[in-house]
Amino acid sequence: MKKVLFKYRKVIYIWVAVNLLALMINAFEIYGEVSPSNYLLSSPGRGSSGFWPFVKIVEQYDGFERYADHNHDGTYVNGLFYRYDFTEFLLYMGFLTMFLTYKAFMVKEHRV
Repeated sequence: MKKVLFKYRKVIYIWVAVNLLALMINAFEIYGEVSPSNYLLSSPGRGSSGFWPFVKIVEQYDGFERYADHNHDGTYVNGLFYRYDFTEFLLYMGFLTMFLTYKAFMVKEHRV
C-alpha cells in the first residue's frame, strides 16, 4: 500500500484538496458574489436541487414571473460548487479509497 500511496500522492492531494475546498465553501456559505445574481463559488439555496456536478451552474430565469414583462429575462450563475454537500464529499472520498484499494491489490498481485 505504501507504494501505491507514494505513486499517487499528487493525485490524492489534489483530489482531497478540491473536495475539502468545495465542502468548506458550502459549509461556511462562502458564495463569492460577483454581482447581485451571479456567484463565483456557490449560491444561496435557490433553484433546483441536484447532485454535484450534475447541477445547473448557469440557469435561465423568466422575468415575467417577477416583473410582469420579458425585458428582465436573463441568466444567473450559481457558482462552481453549487449544491455540493457532505453526501458528495463522502461519495468522492469513497471513490478515492476504492481506487487506492484496487491499485494496492493489483500491486500485491504483480499485475501492474
